[in-house]
Amino acid sequence: MASDIATQHLFANQKLKLYDHDPGTTTAIIISPDGGTTLRVADMSLFSRFACGAMVTVPATGALTKLEIVAAEAATMSGPVVVKDSGTIAADAVEDQAWLECTSEEISAR
Repeated sequence: MASDIATQHLFANQKLKLYDHDPGTTTAIIISPDGGTTLRVADMSLFSRFACGAMVTVPATGALTKLEIVAAEAATMSGPVVVKDSGTIAADAVEDQAWLECTSEEISAR
């Protein structure tokens, strides 16, 4: 029998956002819905952990070969510093994916 109590332990304690990102290039691009014009950033001042994922949705634009978490002081993302790097990924089919996570301590150390 299903419980009458609605509990949310994971999602209620996290800030979750999804963005579609199809870069269409072989160079690194900070996540952006429009090829780098509008950057997506997360203010970490109120959070202690960060996670991100990427999934191949349009294989014709190229494979997902690397995922990085980067940090910067301002929303302009000038001079980003790599906090965590996935290493080489061979994601080239629809729904292939990669995930990374880090703590605020790892970000502060950069």
